Amino acid sequence: MHNTAHMTHVTTGLDTRLAAAMMSEAVIDPVTLSQLDVSLFRSLLKIGHPKERICSALDLSYAEYDCIVGLMESAQDNAE
Repeated sequence: MHNTAHMTHVTTGLDTRLAAAMMSEAVIDPVTLSQLDVSLFRSLLKIGHPKERICSALDLSYAEYDCIVGLMESAQDNAE
């Protein structure tokens, strides 16, 4: 069971919908999520860095990367 009170605290600065979706997602380790620099992740995506480089820079698995991208897209679609 995840400590959601702790996760809510460490995700400060994330879009609330994105944070809620990520906390409920079993693919992403809560420790990885708590340490993720979302601003850097978004910036690297925006300037076109390849998946391999982003995963290496942020110490993410390809599955975690795919999940985060999917959740970000889902949160953006829900916001529109």
